Amino acid sequence: MTMKTKTAIASRRGFTIVELLVVMAISAMLAGIAITYSNISKNQIALSVEASKIGGTLYRTKDLAIATYNAPARPGSTKTCGYGMLIDSKNNNYSIFAFRPDQSKAAYSSTDLTKFCPSEAAVLAAGLTITGNNAEVTSTSPGTWHVPVTNNIKLYRSTGSDNLGVVLFYPPDPDALLSNGNAASATVTFLNPGETLHAYLAVPDGAPTTSVTVNPAGQIEF
Repeated sequence: MTMKTKTAIASRRGFTIVELLVVMAISAMLAGIAITYSNISKNQIALSVEASKIGGTLYRTKDLAIATYNAPARPGSTKTCGYGMLIDSKNNNYSIFAFRPDQSKAAYSSTDLTKFCPSEAAVLAAGLTITGNNAEVTSTSPGTWHVPVTNNIKLYRSTGSDNLGVVLFYPPDPDALLSNGNAASATVTFLNPGETLHAYLAVPDGAPTTSVTVNPAGQIEF
């Protein structure tokens, strides 16, 4: 065997065990990083989708409220004086509602609610009755009531006081009357003066997170 042949054979020797282990470790590490970033990307997309759904529904609710201004009441019925949304973090859903004020409330005693809507100041003082015989919240349609948050995303309440529980868009502007109370409660009070509130969304393990924001002027951000 010539010297050239021996050199060629020697140059074609295989990898050592150490080299193979190093390559396998690097491959495993890169695969783990790729999977991690893939999951983060999926979570971010899911959060964006659900935030967009809630934000879009808020805009729809606001449009409905504007349309009620100067609209006549149905004969023998209380006027629809606005539209709002319940953000129910306990049951992970949200709902559009029509607001029909309760004539028995002292704040509305001087207003004929079959013809007129109470002042915004009166609504702020009276709060909102969500459930019970005198409920002021009425479902607009089955498709907009208890709409579930999907894609494995959860509504949650932060430890602060800036959680959005209820928003009522009150025409003509319409202003947003906001409550940080729990939408699953029987009644809630509105913040006066109002402040910007957030509907918080998160993946099950808590990160990443995002929010949908509403301020007293009725501006919506997501």
